[in-house]
Amino acid sequence: MTAALMAALLGGERQAGLLADVADAGPACQLADADLFIGPDIETDSERREREASAKALCRRCPALTECLAYAVATAPRYGVWAALTADELRALKAEVA
Repeated sequence: MTAALMAALLGGERQAGLLADVADAGPACQLADADLFIGPDIETDSERREREASAKALCRRCPALTECLAYAVATAPRYGVWAALTADELRALKAEVA
């Protein structure tokens, strides 16, 4: 895949660069099941809270935490756990510092 295509798919060169920074930092999530961070299509509130707590615990020990946070702030994900924060928590953080 070319760099230009990758940038276009990721929303621009800045986002592609930030994602490359995450990958270069050796994220812990690359070895984990994606469902831990994104979740299944159907889960109870209790299951979601438990899954998110597990994902956040892994994130807090991750060498790519700072890079992941920069990527998440730039891309504003709609769901999932990024840099030990849920998408809702990321939105609230951005609103708080804006």
